[in-house]
Amino acid sequence: MLEKLLWVLIAAGWCYWLLAWRMTRDFFRLPSSRVAGGEGFLPPVSILKPARGLDYEAYENLRSFCAQDYPEFEILVGVADREDPYVPLVERLRREFPERPIRLVVTPPLGANRKAGILHHLVAQARHGILVISDSDTRVTPDYLRRVVAPLADEGVGLVTCPYRGEAALTLPAVLEALYMGATFLPSVMVARHVLDMRFALGATVALRARDLARLGGFAAFADYLADDYQLGARMDGLGLRVHLSDYMVTCILGSTTFREQWQREVRWARC
Repeated sequence: MLEKLLWVLIAAGWCYWLLAWRMTRDFFRLPSSRVAGGEGFLPPVSILKPARGLDYEAYENLRSFCAQDYPEFEILVGVADREDPYVPLVERLRREFPERPIRLVVTPPLGANRKAGILHHLVAQARHGILVISDSDTRVTPDYLRRVVAPLADEGVGLVTCPYRGEAALTLPAVLEALYMGATFLPSVMVARHVLDMRFALGATVALRARDLARLGGFAAFADYLADDYQLGARMDGLGLRVHLSDYMVTCILGSTTFREQWQREVRWARC
């Protein structure tokens, strides 16, 4: 009996991975971020970047958001401490891109979720109606904004999010994390996209309208939730608006991750 049960579990595991492989292949074979009429949809955008400390190649990561092939956008960087080592990077970026509106916002604490608290204050300072939120360890190509904003041309889409992969892995834990992102996490997202009808978001990138976020109560409504990205997607679905998974793949720059740092991330993801 036990042997038969084990064979059933093995077969179920194989079925899951074959299904995940098929869904992942089909997703990238049929681009999903191209929406009819979306190519000409280029509204002004506020890019919101919550930060804390320095990630590996942090300046190059932030710089990639300044080099966008997009007509009008601003960048708001939020930190909780004026002495944060990320602050000089913003000043350096202003000197390199004087034509870009780049602002630093030092925010007071709000709730248990530091990221959500920073974003609450950044949203209040944003000048434009389209918000693109991205983590500080991500790097993008010049077509990023065009591709993640385009699906919002459809009024039925309330939120756009992106899958991500790990690069620049300099240590064994970082290599294992990059492998996990591509071989375990990404396929699970593709399965969940069908099983859960894409009622969630991925924190590496979120694009949405400021007016829809206000209907949710803003980031203050998520300030005491650990998984603010999940809350965004689930509550947007509650408004009757779709969460769209873009085929744009965001790059997470990993650097020299230690086993301790990786363990802490795994624990956080498990809690989420």
